[in-house]
Amino acid sequence: MSVSRCQLFEAGFSADILHLNDPSCIGTVQNGRVEFHFDNDEHICGTNLVANGTHFIYDNFILGTPRSEGLISREKILQLSFSCSYPQ
Repeated sequence: MSVSRCQLFEAGFSADILHLNDPSCIGTVQNGRVEFHFDNDEHICGTNLVANGTHFIYDNFILGTPRSEGLISREKILQLSFSCSYPQ
């Protein structure tokens, strides 16, 4: 999965605060985009799998939580959901 680094930065989210559902799965900046890599084996990054009888659906999200200095924060939080479906 990849998203535009420029659009994220303009919205107030730097690449270093973004991760997938699993916080250890961080993105890397490549050619102006923040890319997240995961697979079905040992690096699933919190991806959920649902089978509905006709398709396999994988879903996850990119989360951006700015580092807060105090108990109260008015910072924005980014949660960008995405999914991929494949015929069974």
